Amino acid sequence: MRVVLSLCLVVSVLQGAVQCDHHHQNHNGNHKHQDHHEKEHKEHQHPAMDKRACHKIAGANTEFAFNLYKQIAESGSSDNVFFSPLSISTAMSMLSLGARSTTKDQIVEGLGLNITNTTDKEIHEGFHHLIHMLNDANSDLQLNTGNVLFISEDLKMLPTFLEDVKNYYESNAFTTDFKNEEEAKKQINDHVEKKTNGKIVDLLQSVDQSALMVLVNFIVFKGKWEKVFDPKLTKEDTFFVDENTTVRVPMMEQEGSIHTWKDREMPCTVVRLNYAGNASAFFILPDEGKMKQVEEGLSAATLQKWRHTDRERRCSLHIPKFSISATCDLKKVLLKVGMIEVFSDIADLSRITGQRNLKASKAVHKAMLSIDEQGTEAAGATAVEIKPRFIPRPVILNRPFLFLLYGDITESLLFMGRINNPTQT
Repeated sequence: MRVVLSLCLVVSVLQGAVQCDHHHQNHNGNHKHQDHHEKEHKEHQHPAMDKRACHKIAGANTEFAFNLYKQIAESGSSDNVFFSPLSISTAMSMLSLGARSTTKDQIVEGLGLNITNTTDKEIHEGFHHLIHMLNDANSDLQLNTGNVLFISEDLKMLPTFLEDVKNYYESNAFTTDFKNEEEAKKQINDHVEKKTNGKIVDLLQSVDQSALMVLVNFIVFKGKWEKVFDPKLTKEDTFFVDENTTVRVPMMEQEGSIHTWKDREMPCTVVRLNYAGNASAFFILPDEGKMKQVEEGLSAATLQKWRHTDRERRCSLHIPKFSISATCDLKKVLLKVGMIEVFSDIADLSRITGQRNLKASKAVHKAMLSIDEQGTEAAGATAVEIKPRFIPRPVILNRPFLFLLYGDITESLLFMGRINNPTQT
């Protein structure tokens, strides 16, 4: 069984109330911006790669993830909810490099980070270390994340900002002609599609002529389970979307020793499936009518409890085979978590240009999740499993459930969502 996850976040930075200084800068292709990127700050290069660097921000990232989820889910929509909290926090933290004063404080506090106990350097080194670990070529996980800036030919940027986003966030930069809206949109969408291996297409529906910068973060994940699902056992079954709606879905099945348990404090059943390569997926099936109660109980402490619960029982597990995508107008959600100034005319993003002439105008988030039966090449040992004559009551995910994907080494929540209807693409 393989899980494929792709994500892209975009923040567009537009001209604010103050006119930009567009003088004395002639960009020739990508050269001006990329020259800055070649200048490495030695003090920033892979800072000791101590696990504590990313672990220092891990708790805040998890709380931010659940806070963001609750803001998205509270709309009451019956649509699927799916996003990468890590992608969003990475992009906003990168943007905070260009912010000052209360604009910066709102971004950092909105991310759940304690500005009293955590320095700016610790925050950015934490994300730097996290990106480095996620992109580890030696890991069994196929995971790739990156950041890109698309910058207007008219935007005069401070070299220190470009150097910092390169050194901390490994970001690339490209010059973009936003006055040619269609060409700018195509340049950005084509880049995102290429970097996500064709999983995220047509991210931007439009680009504003007055845009000066578009910031993109992408993350792609391919995971293979330690214990595979036999495609021969997949059969069509009923999924109960709500009291009045049912759909038919291919339901995968696995019998044997499964990490699954009934939570004693929250009305739900938890299933944990491990990936080869230090990552775990949690499927949370609320009791009938208890979805809202379970959602309200989501927290970093809850996740920690589930991570350290090591209960296995022999059962028959049934999980839908599906592929979904979800798009979110992230600006509305970020406003709710307190990031207000950065989207207003009083935004202070003066660390980008040296002037208070910019504001963020748009934040778009698109993610995709696909689950199928493709297993690992080294799955022979786990595929040969003695089945008991009697299988206890099965665990069947045939109604809306929550999905969490957790990176064990980085202690980071990579993806999360609510699957209301697995047939909704």
